Amino acid sequence: MISMKEIAKQAGVSVTTVSKALNNYPDISEETRKRIIEIAKKYNYSPNFTARNLALKKSNIIGLVLSDIRETDSNGNIIYRLLIGAKNFCSDNDFELLIINTDHKKQKTKKLEQLCKERQIAGVIIYGLKISDPYFEEISKFKLPCVLIDISIEGNDNVTTVTTDNIKAVKEVINYLYLKGHKNIAFINGLREAYVSKVRELGYREALKGLGLKVRNEYIKYADYYEDVAYEKAVELLKEHPEITAIFCASDLMALGVLRAINDLGKKVPDDVALAGFDGIQLSEYVNPRLTTVVQDFKEMGRIAAQKLIKMLKNESVERIDYVPYVFRKRESV
Repeated sequence: MISMKEIAKQAGVSVTTVSKALNNYPDISEETRKRIIEIAKKYNYSPNFTARNLALKKSNIIGLVLSDIRETDSNGNIIYRLLIGAKNFCSDNDFELLIINTDHKKQKTKKLEQLCKERQIAGVIIYGLKISDPYFEEISKFKLPCVLIDISIEGNDNVTTVTTDNIKAVKEVINYLYLKGHKNIAFINGLREAYVSKVRELGYREALKGLGLKVRNEYIKYADYYEDVAYEKAVELLKEHPEITAIFCASDLMALGVLRAINDLGKKVPDDVALAGFDGIQLSEYVNPRLTTVVQDFKEMGRIAAQKLIKMLKNESVERIDYVPYVFRKRESV
């Protein structure tokens, strides 16, 4: 049977427009709707698809819920890559991806379940959720299929996770710094309320303990994933603790702020202070010296999240957690 993507190509419109036309959305012109339906009928697509959805009372709309997206997120094109990965898989499998932007305030006024019901969403992919957000508590009892990116919860079979093995990756970074002769290793973390921040800090602490190094809380600072805040925290660290010879950051963007701070203090990377980041954003390859970092495959993360969710919607079995492979890229900053 012809796919929705092929119908869109023949009609000269997007897959989303085809989906809206076949599902009687009001924001499609009658001329466009008629053209799409004629093509669909020609290949016996519309009757089968529509009848199946009506009979099973199922929707082909997947929600991509982006929580508390800030200006800093655009610097590494992280969300764009997640979106492309998820969108491409949905389009290839006749599902529509609907982007929903939310924050802590909005989550207090409208529950996730209500949001999905209003927009006829069959299941959701969620990125950027903090453990202090109202939706975090709600998903523990969420009834629709849900895939979380970089968050994990227990006790709800409707909720699964796609992430990087953050603990393993952080340990690899810290062990590498240690092999390079560094024992006084500081850590600049992101948001305290972010689940991934807690996991990366756990990896940092376990790595130090595994190496027989003392975990010093004064070596840990929180910069909320902001470059300018990381700059300030790095200045504080290096002035208060001149014995520090290496700094690991929970994001590349923060590492760029730390690099500026080290330079402004008259020190050099890596001669005086080694520096490593996390994410693998494009800028990490072009700064001087090039940044040692953990490269995450965000496009693949988005693709797997969509794949898992569609499998769940089809009642197929999936793993509770899928770890997307990362690459530890060793460069001149260490």
